[in-house]
Amino acid sequence: LGARTVLLQGGHNPKIPLEYYLNLIRETRLRFPQVMPHFFSAPEIHAMTRYFKIPAEEILQQFWDAGQRTMPGGGAEILTERVRAEIAPRKTSTEEWLRIHEIAHGIGFKTTATMMYGHVETPDDIVDHLFALRTLQSRTGGLYAFIPWSFKPGNTKLSEKVKTTASGAQYLRVIGL
Repeated sequence: LGARTVLLQGGHNPKIPLEYYLNLIRETRLRFPQVMPHFFSAPEIHAMTRYFKIPAEEILQQFWDAGQRTMPGGGAEILTERVRAEIAPRKTSTEEWLRIHEIAHGIGFKTTATMMYGHVETPDDIVDHLFALRTLQSRTGGLYAFIPWSFKPGNTKLSEKVKTTASGAQYLRVIGL
């Protein structure tokens, strides 16, 4: 139907071997050569380093060799430790998220970056997040898209902490910024 990129993020599962992930990339490229696999976010890569006891550099190089050229920016949430400790305490740290993207850029990957706002962050947290991404981009030039999205409450533990959600005006301000 004309799709050129497929995003795949599957969570953190220590029972899935590295070869499974590599086969997903290889088979996507083999069966659908026009489609770019945009698979596995920094938190997933970080989890794989723990499960397989292999450095991120090696995992990312194997993904590159299998045919992947881009990586999603999911899991960034807000790149400040205060916010991450509150909303994503078991996800990768700000430093590790940025490090994995920098490694990917060094190999040749282009990556995206996300920002989930409208929950417990302050305006200063948003600015810190943007400066962290700007610094990464200045060093590597590897980011090709920025995707801000507002937190949508419902059926999550975070919904219990969030008193108000982002308004349409806040959405426009974030996009404008």
